[in-house]
Amino acid sequence: MEDRREQLVELGLALFASRSYDELSIDEIAQAAGISKGLLYHYFPSKRAYYVAAIEKASEQLLAATELPRPGPDAPPTMATLASSLDSFLCYVEQRAASYVFLLRGGIGADPRVRDVVERTRRAFAERAAALPPDSSLTRVAAYGWVGFIEAATIEWIETREPSRDQLAQLILDALEALARAPSLAPGAR
Repeated sequence: MEDRREQLVELGLALFASRSYDELSIDEIAQAAGISKGLLYHYFPSKRAYYVAAIEKASEQLLAATELPRPGPDAPPTMATLASSLDSFLCYVEQRAASYVFLLRGGIGADPRVRDVVERTRRAFAERAAALPPDSSLTRVAAYGWVGFIEAATIEWIETREPSRDQLAQLILDALEALARAPSLAPGAR
């Protein structure tokens, strides 16, 4: 039963990545899955619940593909580990562009459950960028800004495929290094 639910979530990820929430009817989803509407409702109580499950799956896949290896539980990531994770991230974005864009732009209005999934994903990325010294509210704002920069840059890159992937990766790392050197983030700065 759980395997079938997972198959349906994967299908939902593909369907919602290619068409908007409002464009897809439950009938079309059930037909694409080769099941009845009733069976679809057995797994998901509503179209919205199905959509949220697909968004959650996109987030899980992205975070799993970009997990950072850390030398210790309290050790911040190094630029080398961030570069490795960034390479995994860009590989994911290249291979699953529709899922990535769906995760970031596919929300159904201001739906709180969808917003929570997207914000959890952003928070995880911001926390992974904890190489920014020191740990403070200003650092968290800088990390969130860096994540926003990555999101905007990669969506533009998906659409144009310019600059090269290596150039984009270097730009993203340069932006992080510039943030890390910002005088306002230095220990004792106000």
